[in-house]
Amino acid sequence: MSKIAVLGATGNFGGKVIEGLLARGIAPSDIIAIYRNEEKAAGLKEKGVKLRFGDYSKSDFGASIFERAEKLLFVSGTDADALVHIKQHIAVVFSM
Repeated sequence: MSKIAVLGATGNFGGKVIEGLLARGIAPSDIIAIYRNEEKAAGLKEKGVKLRFGDYSKSDFGASIFERAEKLLFVSGTDADALVHIKQHIAVVFSM
């Protein structure tokens, strides 16, 4: 099975996607949960999901976050400033 990265894994939508993947029989070790809030990610770690910290609004966001991922679910941020929002998307796209 290919590795699936979920960006925004601890948010409402990302969390439900991971639950759905696990319910469909995807091995937890084949899921890479990219998170910003360590407390919220603790439950995913207990399930065996691979965790990686990644905040695409930070300058250190880079390609290593997606290492070995073959598929990506990119849950877009909610920043009200359109320019910030675009910069965040560019950071993700150019890190792949």
